[in-house]
Order: sequence, then structure tokens, then C-alpha cells
Amino acid sequence: RSDVRDSLTIISSYPNLVYWFDTETSNFENPYEEVTLGLANISGFDFKPEKIVDNYNYDNTSYFAFEAGGRKYETELENSGDWLDVSFISLINKALNETGKSGKFYLFEDGQFVGVVYLTAEQYKKLKDETDLPLKIPSESTAVGVGKAFEEKAVEELSKNIDKLV
Repeated sequence: RSDVRDSLTIISSYPNLVYWFDTETSNFENPYEEVTLGLANISGFDFKPEKIVDNYNYDNTSYFAFEAGGRKYETELENSGDWLDVSFISLINKALNETGKSGKFYLFEDGQFVGVVYLTAEQYKKLKDETDLPLKIPSESTAVGVGKAFEEKAVEELSKNIDKLV
């Protein structure tokens, strides 16, 4: 109980309810595919992506595609070095809507980390009305900007103090 600070702590403690990932992707080989499969899992496989294509490109745009409900969904995603473009979750939500699923993915943010939860419209309304959960739709995400700003500040501070470290 002493670890419970807010509603986000509570909801994050349930297994397979929230999928967390770092928007800085240097630890992923196929970051969009890995996150997409994690989202499928937390949806109870209501979202069933097939034939995922993740042409992640560190220096340029990345092609991302999958099939769902017999339809192909594809997009070009902007990358800034090793930072993911979380707008790919909007494409997944579009697929959910077009295949008649009742839920969609919403985001929580903690710095450069993003937690994603799968909710029906009723669940979303209840959580928004009755909790302090900072739910966002993917297009509202600021995680990449926050993370990059932190990284830039750290590099700047390190550069200022490099002589002291050597």
C-alpha cells in the first residue's frame, strides 16, 4: 500500500493491462513490431495484427504495415535518431475501428516512457470521469519531445563539465 501514489500506479499493477515502452528505441531490433505485438496482447487479442512489416530506419522515415481483418494498413513514420513516432498507434486504432472492434488504445506518459491501455468507450469515460489518470489519444503524445529535451539537456550539461570528468 505504501507504493500506491495515484490511479496510474494502481492500474499499472495489473498484469497484461498496461503495456509500457520507452520511446527511445535503441534497445529494440524491430521496435514497431515489438510494441504492436505487445498491444495485441493487452487487447486480449481483440487486435490481431498479421504480416507486420517494420522497416525501422534510425536516420530516416520508417515504413510500417500490418494486416487486420483482411485489410492492409500502412504508413511512413518519422524517426529522429532512435526515437519512435508514436503516431503508429493511431493507425492501429483506425484498424480497430474499421474492423468493428469496440476498444481502442489510449496512452499514459511518464517522461519518455509511454504506457498503453486498451479500453472500450464506456471504460474510457469511466476512467476519465472517476480517476486522475492522464489518458491521451496517440496524437496528443508529448513523450518523444519530453525525452529528447531531457537528453539534449543532459548532453549539454555533460559537454560543459567534460573537463572535470577527464
